[in-house]
Amino acid sequence: MKIAHKILIVPAAAFGCLLLMGLLSFFSMRQNEARMHDLKENTFAAFRAASQQTIAIGQLHAEVYAKMAIAASLSEQDMKAFGEKVNQEVAQVNKEVQRLQSNPEAAELARQVPPLLEKYRSGVAQALDLASMDPNTGVAAMQGAGDSYKQLRALLAGVLARLDAHTNESLLDTKSANGRAMWASLFTMLAGVAVLSAISLWLARAVVTPIGAACAAAEQLASGDLTTRIEVRNDDEIGKLSAALATLVANWRALLGDIRVAGSTITAEARDIAQGNADLSARTESQASSLEQTAASMQDLTNTVRENADHARQANQLVLSASDVALKGGQVVSQVVHTMASIKESSNRIVDIIGVIDSIAFQTNILALNAAVEAARAGEQGRGFAVVATEVRNLAQRSATAAREIKGLIADSVEKVETGSRLADDAGQTMGHIVESVKRVTDIMGDITLASQKQSAGIDEVNSAITEMDDMTQRNAALVEQSAAAAQSMQDQAVELLRAVSNFRLDEHAAQPLAAPTSLAGLPAGRRKVAAAAPERLTASQHG
Repeated sequence: MKIAHKILIVPAAAFGCLLLMGLLSFFSMRQNEARMHDLKENTFAAFRAASQQTIAIGQLHAEVYAKMAIAASLSEQDMKAFGEKVNQEVAQVNKEVQRLQSNPEAAELARQVPPLLEKYRSGVAQALDLASMDPNTGVAAMQGAGDSYKQLRALLAGVLARLDAHTNESLLDTKSANGRAMWASLFTMLAGVAVLSAISLWLARAVVTPIGAACAAAEQLASGDLTTRIEVRNDDEIGKLSAALATLVANWRALLGDIRVAGSTITAEARDIAQGNADLSARTESQASSLEQTAASMQDLTNTVRENADHARQANQLVLSASDVALKGGQVVSQVVHTMASIKESSNRIVDIIGVIDSIAFQTNILALNAAVEAARAGEQGRGFAVVATEVRNLAQRSATAAREIKGLIADSVEKVETGSRLADDAGQTMGHIVESVKRVTDIMGDITLASQKQSAGIDEVNSAITEMDDMTQRNAALVEQSAAAAQSMQDQAVELLRAVSNFRLDEHAAQPLAAPTSLAGLPAGRRKVAAAAPERLTASQHG
């Protein structure tokens, strides 16, 4: 039987006892409720009705005598109306009394009331008729109705007495039933206590004893004694627990043996890993130093390239300034060429004009010569005209001479202007070549500046990459240090694990003493402090 079933026996028995006590109480209360309901709905109602009709018939009888006393002062109409009222009240009493016939205790006496009520009504009606003529006669006639009234009172009193007796009997039955229910509940409770006590003792023996044995075995296991033998006696949960403990002990024996072998292997491997990490750390440190030197050289190269780029930018600016000056010089030379061309054109026009003047002087000289000839022919009459012609001829000759001199000067000036124009053209072409060369130099300097900027940016990227490589190398060196420290820590933990395993007693042999853990002496001197602190850093990083 399972422990759960065993444990459930106690609450099940308690529940059965409580259920039995509850059923007894329930049926007892149901019976009491039925009795109380019968008393309330039948007996008490009948008692109340009988009491009310007794009072009603008494009040009616007293009212009849009161009317008899004043009958002399009442009219026939009043007496007749009172008679109708008496009939109605008697009928009402009769109706209520007939309801009492449904009550078993009051039925026998209640059936005797209607005839007496009818007799009483007849007597009262006869007395009222006589009283309307003679009150004394009416009072005398009430003797018969009075006898009927007394009999009615006696019957109703008997009904009340029977109902009261029935009420007392019901109350006694209820009290007796309550007593029986109380004794039955007490007996059931005592029986339940006895049964529960017996079941509890049996359950304690069936559960506590195996648990004690399992606890003793567990204490031996806790002390490291794996040679204990656990017996399985039951098929319940405790038996399953004992079987599981036995299986656990067997598995622990095998596991601890494997742990010993694995611990020795891990110790040796961790020692090799620590030595390899030490060598790797040294190489990484050397690589980091080389990268630092490379980074410094790249920094110097970067500075040099930046200076070259600055110089190229300055030269480019100077070339741009020279280009502007050359352009302005070219423009001035071009203006000079245009001015010389204008001077040449003006000189040519002056030469043409002087040629015209020379031609006019020549023609004037010829005309003057002709005039002198004609004056000579005229003789004495033409002498004055000859003098004038001679002066005109002299003026024409001097004009021709001056024109020839001016023409010579102008020709010389034109020749010099042509020479200056050719020189200005040559200077303009030279300035054009200079401007073109300056433009080419400007383009080349711009390309040099752009190339220097690109080279500077590339060197910056290379420098950043080398710096990042140096940082990564430093990190790798730190990781190698941590790895070496972790390997050393793993070796130490493996040794501690073997020492912990050696505390368990196995069937094969007792634990053998273990070799001391390898120290940090295998690491480089510069790494011992870092390796010693690496486990704390690893632990902090794991927690972080």
